[in-house]
Amino acid sequence: MTRFLKCDIASLIIDCGHCIGRMPQIFGWLNERQQSINHLTIKYEAERDVEDPDFLLKNMNVIECFFIYVGTLPDGMRPLNPKFRCDFLSVTDVPSNNWMCLNDISNSDCKYIHLGASEFTPTELSTFLKSWRNGRNQRMEYINAN
Repeated sequence: MTRFLKCDIASLIIDCGHCIGRMPQIFGWLNERQQSINHLTIKYEAERDVEDPDFLLKNMNVIECFFIYVGTLPDGMRPLNPKFRCDFLSVTDVPSNNWMCLNDISNSDCKYIHLGASEFTPTELSTFLKSWRNGRNQRMEYINAN
């Protein structure tokens, strides 16, 4: 349909469980046809194919809203160190899988941040707020972590 209308895809909601192993192809196709996407919602619950979230986080240019729900990841998964650049970021990580940390959020460029089901310590949150006051993630206006 988008090829027929010759318009960009503005919003995409995808459950990675329905296309395990094909995420690089899907997002590679999307990146070839347009430079960015306004709204992206990802639900990731897989115990294999670690390259899927890694590829996604390194290759997608989300402009406005990026919602990520992570249910399960492979055991022993290494940190992905994502750098988010969007207006609104919502990450729900149940249970905490250690694929990202607050330092990744402070290195990002987002106005509004929601971290659902986060397991950050008071020390980590204090360090994050100090880094923000010292100039990291300067666009941030609001953060909610629960």
